[in-house]
Amino acid sequence: MSLGLVFLLVLIVCFAFVVLFTRPSQTDVAIQRRLRSLAEQERERPTEGTILKQDRLSATPWLDELLFRIPGTTGLLDLVKQAGSDWWVSSIVFGSIACAIFGGALASFRFEATVVIVVAAIASGFSPIAYLLYLRYRRLEKCDTQLPQAIELMSRALRAGHALQSAIEMVSHDIPEPLAGEFRMVHEEQLLGLPLRDALMNLLERIPRDDMRFLTTALLLQKETGGNLVQILETTAGVMRERVRLRGQIRIYTAQARVTAWVVSLLPFAMFLLLNLVNPGYENIMLNDSTGRMLVYIGLGMWAAGIIAIRKLIAIRI
Repeated sequence: MSLGLVFLLVLIVCFAFVVLFTRPSQTDVAIQRRLRSLAEQERERPTEGTILKQDRLSATPWLDELLFRIPGTTGLLDLVKQAGSDWWVSSIVFGSIACAIFGGALASFRFEATVVIVVAAIASGFSPIAYLLYLRYRRLEKCDTQLPQAIELMSRALRAGHALQSAIEMVSHDIPEPLAGEFRMVHEEQLLGLPLRDALMNLLERIPRDDMRFLTTALLLQKETGGNLVQILETTAGVMRERVRLRGQIRIYTAQARVTAWVVSLLPFAMFLLLNLVNPGYENIMLNDSTGRMLVYIGLGMWAAGIIAIRKLIAIRI
């Protein structure tokens, strides 16, 4: 037997012993497999900044996992929270699809133009989201109105010797809804051990308004740098009351412009529907001819430019 063959056999035997004594046991393999599965779950589904519960998009587990992989569903979840609704995101998605199919089918019975059917389907599919946007606007407006009263109650509680957590609890009991529920959630998160900064950031995500941003900034700055919190809250409440007063005056002064914007934006579509109800097929020449479609596109562009111009004129930031 040659020296090279002996060396090769010894090398193979050594490697065999190394592999035999260094391979992981069944326990190590199970632990590594479990760690890999947890890491994959962590990458697939990011955790929310709350310790109270895991936010879900659907009551069905497999549908919940599927929706988390679709872009934009977390934005719908934020919209549901800000609107104060108890809808599932899956209900919104399937409701939008059903409304789009129903709106497109209904338009196909009356109109022959494909453009009109597609626009009707898109508008119908957007209706559940539009309803949530309306609820969100009404709810945030109520929160803006109630926030100065809540801050004044907090300042009085602090002046009486209560801690900040107790002042937040008093606001959750004495202020009407919907703001009371938001402060109640902040208090419960703090009771469960969530830091004040994280609880306030969660509150700001649910109420993304400038007034709430002023309050959270004031509380966090006072916590980090110190100062008279009662005086800070009283000053903040005064600023917010002045902002509410100015918003009311601006709403009165711009009422005519806002009504004009609604009339100008809705009148072309209302006239289009009325003319087609009186004379079915009236739109065929305009929508089936290339020149007519070009004029429609130009008209829609001018309509959008007019709406944007009116909004710029009446949108006064305070």
